[in-house]
Amino acid sequence: MLLQTLYRCFFLILFITLGLSPIFGNSIDTLVKTSESFQMVASHATKAVVSISTVTTVQRNPYSSFYGFNYYNPYTNQEREGLGSGVIATKHGHILTNHHVIEKADKITVTLSDGREFDATLVGTDKKTDIAVLQIKAKNLPIIHFADSDQLSVGEWAIAIGNPFGLAGTVTVGIVSATGRSGVLDVDNYADFIQTDAAINPGNSGGALLNIHGKLIGINTAIFSQSGGYMGIGFAVPINMAKRVMEDIVSYGRVKRGMLGVTIKPVTDTLVRDLRLPTKEGAYVLEVKPGSSADVAGIKPGDLIIELGGKKVADYLALRTRISELKLNESSYCVVIRNNKKKRLDFTLFSDYESLAGTMDPLGLSVTKLDTNHRRDFNIPKHISGLLITEVQKGSIATHYRLVPGQVITKINNRDIRSLDDYRRIVESSNMFLFTVYEQGYEFNLVVRR
Repeated sequence: MLLQTLYRCFFLILFITLGLSPIFGNSIDTLVKTSESFQMVASHATKAVVSISTVTTVQRNPYSSFYGFNYYNPYTNQEREGLGSGVIATKHGHILTNHHVIEKADKITVTLSDGREFDATLVGTDKKTDIAVLQIKAKNLPIIHFADSDQLSVGEWAIAIGNPFGLAGTVTVGIVSATGRSGVLDVDNYADFIQTDAAINPGNSGGALLNIHGKLIGINTAIFSQSGGYMGIGFAVPINMAKRVMEDIVSYGRVKRGMLGVTIKPVTDTLVRDLRLPTKEGAYVLEVKPGSSADVAGIKPGDLIIELGGKKVADYLALRTRISELKLNESSYCVVIRNNKKKRLDFTLFSDYESLAGTMDPLGLSVTKLDTNHRRDFNIPKHISGLLITEVQKGSIATHYRLVPGQVITKINNRDIRSLDDYRRIVESSNMFLFTVYEQGYEFNLVVRR
């Protein structure tokens, strides 16, 4: 009896083993093919991912005392080094990276995967999306083809390539954890982030996030971390947004953004209850600027914008992102809920920013007087007065001195500048100036020579 039982167990195990072997074999074949896909992506894409090193001069107060000896400070100027990554985006040597990687850098060096080094030129930068564009003079550069990031699906493969901690060509693999993450890093940021669990660490910023086909889906930007290291939550700027920013920067030296012309109020539970709104999703229109794109389109106060350009508007941050994706004079449409009914409204995006641009001065600058809208849009406090830089001519003297739109010239040669006439008279009558410039909470002096 015992012998029969043993025979039965033996044949049962044999049957199960033989029956499952094709399944195990298929599983292994699938894993091998997936591994080969990763290898193929890595071998091709790493060639187009570069290492970026920066040197920034940090100025100290030269008149502070040092160990009790007044007017002596050997650390007046210090050099700070930084590391990051970048992606070769065009055959002309344009490189996509992050704004925070090269911010205020005095020298930018790009190292290719084959070991060649180049001094990089900053073409332009956009803090609102944390995207910057560099350019190097090199031939036969490998480039990465772009995917359509609007077609991403949660759960698909995501492959990150960069230079974490200076370890060039590091490849990590994960999935797309979520899309459309707005306001997760900075409420003033325009990017609609891709979330991924592919390992992203310091030094990965500006590197590539790719799909299983080796096409670029995003530019790695930041991580969510309580320790400073990888915790499974990373964010990348979608390539569609990065491409739109790059095209403007290459063409104009800055990003030209349109304005819909509405004042938006976040949709809260209280607002839904008080106004009996049909949904909490969307952006509630509080005010419409006369003569704006929204006004011409027929958008009215009280409308709830739930869709723009065929994309869902989840909240007011998503609306701002959707608008920032459009180019000036581009036609689109939005869907609003008015009186509990959906209504489609077509519009063409234009902007009063165009009125800011005047004729270029000899330095390659276009400036204008500050007003309330400028202070709001560029976050300039009330106590700062002067002229706002609205445009910088590509290749101009101003570009050489890293003057950019959004900065405020408060003084020239230690004199307050309050009118365009004062500014033009000084700029046109001399060949060297001492500019006092305000930017993002700081004022600094800059000697500019024609």
